[in-house]
Amino acid sequence: TRNVKNITSAYISQQSVSNIFKKIDKLVYEFKTKRFEKKYKYLLLDGLWIGNKEPFKINKPILVVMGITEDNYQEIISFRVSDSESANCWIEVLEDIKSRGITEDDIELIVNDGAGGIKAAAEIVYPCAKQQLCFEHKIAGSLRTVSPKHRKEYSADCSNIWNGKSKSEIRSNLKEFDEKWSKIERRAVRKLKTNFDKTITYLDFNRKDWVLIRSTSRLERANKFFRQRTHYMGCFNGVKSVERIAFCIFWVYNEKGYHPKKKKVDQKEK
Repeated sequence: TRNVKNITSAYISQQSVSNIFKKIDKLVYEFKTKRFEKKYKYLLLDGLWIGNKEPFKINKPILVVMGITEDNYQEIISFRVSDSESANCWIEVLEDIKSRGITEDDIELIVNDGAGGIKAAAEIVYPCAKQQLCFEHKIAGSLRTVSPKHRKEYSADCSNIWNGKSKSEIRSNLKEFDEKWSKIERRAVRKLKTNFDKTITYLDFNRKDWVLIRSTSRLERANKFFRQRTHYMGCFNGVKSVERIAFCIFWVYNEKGYHPKKKKVDQKEK
C-alpha cells in the first residue's frame, strides 16, 4: 500500500485490501467445499513446500491434486496446506474430494511419485483404482547413487527403457539395461528395479492417454507455475495467506485451459 502511494497518486486503503481479502477468502471456501460436477478418471498427486511463519517459521507442504476428465481436460481440483506428506494427511485430502463427489467408481488410476504416504492413502481411500508410479521420479531416485562419471550414459539408457510400446518390450529393455549396469552400478539398478511394474501400469489404459499418466509431469508443470509466481514472496504470514495465493495461482492456471486441442472448424461449416 505504501509503495503504491509513493509511486502514484493512487492510494489503496487498508480497508480496501481487507475487502479484497474477504472476497478471496469466500472464493477459497467455495473452491474447497463445492461438489464436483465433472467426472474425473485419473488423479495426479504431489506436494510442494513453502515457507510459513505461523506459529513459527517453518516449511510446510501444500498437498495438490490434479484431476483429468473423460475428455482429458486437466485441472487442479484440490489443495491443502498440511503439516507433512504422511499417509494420514493424504487420506484427509482424498477423503475430502471423495465426500464431494469423486467416488471409487470414477477413478481408474492414481499417479504419484512413489512416496509412501501417497501410496498408502490411495490404497485406503480408492482401493479399486490402479496406481502408476511416475517413471521420471523412478529414474531420478535411481540416479542419486550413480557415480558422476556414469551419470549421463546411465540416465540416457534408463530413459530408453520406457520407449517400449508393451510391457514385454519394456521388460526386455530392462533386462538389457540390467545386464549392462548391474555390476557397475549395483545399488542404483537395484533401486530402479524395486516396484518396477508400478511404473508401467499406464500401458493398461488407452494409448492416447499414456503421455498424460505415465508420470506426474502435468502436475509438476502446475507446481512449477506456482513456484515461479511465489519465488520472491519469501515466507508467508500464515495458512490463510498461503491459501489465498495458492487459490489465485491455481485458478489462473486452470483458466489457461490445459485441455486437448480442439479440431479446427472449417469456415464454411462454421
